[in-house]
Amino acid sequence: MTAGEGDRLPPEEVPGLPDPLELAAMAPLDQLASLGRSLAEVAASLALVAESAKQTRALAVRLEAYSRRNRQLTVGLTVSLVLDLALTTVVTLLSLSALNQGATLHTSQLAACAISNQTRVEQEQLWAYIFQQAAPPKTAAEKAVAQKFLAHVDATFAPVNCAAVYK
Repeated sequence: MTAGEGDRLPPEEVPGLPDPLELAAMAPLDQLASLGRSLAEVAASLALVAESAKQTRALAVRLEAYSRRNRQLTVGLTVSLVLDLALTTVVTLLSLSALNQGATLHTSQLAACAISNQTRVEQEQLWAYIFQQAAPPKTAAEKAVAQKFLAHVDATFAPVNCAAVYK
């Protein structure tokens, strides 16, 4: 056997071809007609195989495109998920930091308010001292103006309720 001969079936085993012994018993025109029918059947089968191969190639191309698109979507979804987790972590850390800064700010506001109240008391004491050092009022009208002035100083420098202001 030469190379390639082992790939072929003997004529008696090829489907669609008449048996060689039956073919030899036929008249030459009948032999040609029988072979022609067999060849037509083989040609039709080859055409079907070729069409099937063409459809299979087209399907393989479509499946490759579908597979490529699915890989792209998977990569995109993975990147999106990683970015989502990173952003969630950053936002959580920033909100915890803001919460801590808010508490620190509230404490600072209460301390500043307490210092402001102390300054108000000192201002009121200063005005009372200045008023005592001045000449005392002599008339009723001067006394009324002096009392009105001291009431204004008391109202202006009254302490603030820090806890109510900075809730």
